[in-house]
Amino acid sequence: VDALRAIDERVQARQITVNPHTSHTVADAEASLAQNQLLLQKKEELLRSEIEAAARSGLSGEQIAEIEANFAHFDRDRSGKLERKEVKGCLQSLGEEATPDVMRAVFARYDANGDGTIGRDEFVELMKERLGDNNSKEEILDGFQLLSRDDRAFVELDVLESCINDVSFKSHHVEYLKQEMSPQESGYNYRKWTDEVFAR
Repeated sequence: VDALRAIDERVQARQITVNPHTSHTVADAEASLAQNQLLLQKKEELLRSEIEAAARSGLSGEQIAEIEANFAHFDRDRSGKLERKEVKGCLQSLGEEATPDVMRAVFARYDANGDGTIGRDEFVELMKERLGDNNSKEEILDGFQLLSRDDRAFVELDVLESCINDVSFKSHHVEYLKQEMSPQESGYNYRKWTDEVFAR
């Protein structure tokens, strides 16, 4: 736009009022630029939201808040961990059976450190399947495709890192994606990862 303004100043200085090469003006270019900047801003906000959700395996902010509230409710002794009876109460509140076999299966799958309790992060994993994904596969792919170039199946690491902010998409989200996604060229394959997430 600065270059166009400089050209326009030279045109005006020569008192040229009719340009046979184009009907567009500098004002038109400035208006188009402003519209594109607004569109990019909206796409960036959408992208951050979609990638944040993707980094949480499709859980929305509302679902994360629901999980946190459930954890706090059943963590009656405020230990930061759920004992077996607390997990049982949580499952029953969701209308699920909490038979001894079910409880053994739950702890075998989600008690990652084997301490006989379900911590906060383990509880999030437990609840993911029960709450379901908020974002569709297509929505998540659309979010990543806004970042990829030429409709490639991978997204550059520096592009992912450029989206980091203090509110919705933090550095640990990028680290999560780096651990979960398959490396490809100078980035990570988001299509393969998305396919795997929705195949679980």
